Amino acid sequence: MNPIIYIVKNIISKEVRESTYVEKCLKDIIERSDFHTISMVFNESAGCSGESNYNKITLGIEYLLGLWSLCFDYHTPACEINVYQYSKTFKNHTDLLYWTVCPWDRNNHGDFQQEIHSNGLSIENCDSDSAYLYFENALWFSFLHELGHVYKGHKKENPIEEEKEADSFAIMILKEEISQKPSATCIKKESILLNLIYILFHEKIEDWNTDHSMPIQRICDVLEQLESDEKDEIWEIAFYLIKYWHRTKQTFFDASVLPTENIKSNKDKVYFIYNAVKMKLINEK
Repeated sequence: MNPIIYIVKNIISKEVRESTYVEKCLKDIIERSDFHTISMVFNESAGCSGESNYNKITLGIEYLLGLWSLCFDYHTPACEINVYQYSKTFKNHTDLLYWTVCPWDRNNHGDFQQEIHSNGLSIENCDSDSAYLYFENALWFSFLHELGHVYKGHKKENPIEEEKEADSFAIMILKEEISQKPSATCIKKESILLNLIYILFHEKIEDWNTDHSMPIQRICDVLEQLESDEKDEIWEIAFYLIKYWHRTKQTFFDASVLPTENIKSNKDKVYFIYNAVKMKLINEK
């Protein structure tokens, strides 16, 4: 069995059993439906979906491999590649090996173990336990988001609003979990951010605001819903990751998208980029 599928199946079943909030949602769905289960489907796609008509949640293998790679790189101390001039706090967070050494090709994902080994790194030398922990939580956000589509009975009649509702549904449950276990707050916030950053890198700019909100807007909305104030370190992580995204998209956006030095708050920096990108897209249309 593909190791990613094995992880997913174990994570999902474990989390569903342990979460009373999800159990309630599943019970509500089953009671108003002719079906008696929520089916989990894995395919070769680069995305995920939740279908209310069939009580079905689909997770794409290509998406899972990419998300795993990002979570693995996020906690890989064996990597010595610096892609930024790190700030003091951010230096502890990531080296982004995969982006630097193996540029992503969404149409050509190989097995993650082969990819890591091909770069002369041993998985045993890396913080794989932390990688799995972040992957679990990042994936859990995706599962809850897609469950939200099923629970809310979305019919893709108003896609952008439905996507916002699904995000809010996932955050509602995650906030309940965080309130019961405050020590997990940082892990859950960073994992959700990694999930959205992955989407930011993979969505085509020309598709923004068609059936989803802009990924940067989703990041801002979700971090706000998680009640992250401007001093929360999550905004600094978000800023550096988004700044790196901008470096890879210079064909589309020039330096005017980046905040000036007089903006000190990392939260304000993230919003500056978000508003600048939004205005550029409006002007280009």
